[in-house]
Amino acid sequence: MEGLISWYQGLPRAMRWALLAGVLLVMYFGIYEPAALKADDLDLRADRLERLIERERDLSESDDSALARAFGLPDAVVDSRVALDERVAEVLSSHGVRDRRIEGAPTPLRLTQAQRLAGIGGTLERLVLTVTFEASPEVATSVIADLERAPEVAALERIELRAVEGSASSGAGARTVRATIGVETWLKSGGAR
Repeated sequence: MEGLISWYQGLPRAMRWALLAGVLLVMYFGIYEPAALKADDLDLRADRLERLIERERDLSESDDSALARAFGLPDAVVDSRVALDERVAEVLSSHGVRDRRIEGAPTPLRLTQAQRLAGIGGTLERLVLTVTFEASPEVATSVIADLERAPEVAALERIELRAVEGSASSGAGARTVRATIGVETWLKSGGAR
């Protein structure tokens, strides 16, 4: 050790300062920087866990309407199937779409919070209606926009617009697309509401 100290003292002053700066840089990037990055990572994970715990606490202590909003359910769920069917028909009729096909069946969800939301003995179901129609591209996009704004619609899960063959030759500038739209909502039935 004495040999190392005498070697260090024998170096020119500029070399000693450069060596000291190098040691400090190695300590900073080798010890402090990794520790700071790990601390930031742990802080982010702790914040994420805190938000999850707070959300769970809110879900467990809140009323049905708050739970419905947390699950993305429409606020007024009385008979969503009828309400959704009526809203889709209303939107399509308002845009002059007459030839249409609407299909769909509810799918029960198996979630602990979902069953509690529906009430004891009740069920929570996800309903996706597949709406298919032919119209001009402008009418199809207007229908999509109106469905997105409808309070009964939780989401539009699939949108396909395909040009109908031969539509450009059917008239001067006439264009037609076949639209297939997945309209999603949630149904709550049975149990306490």
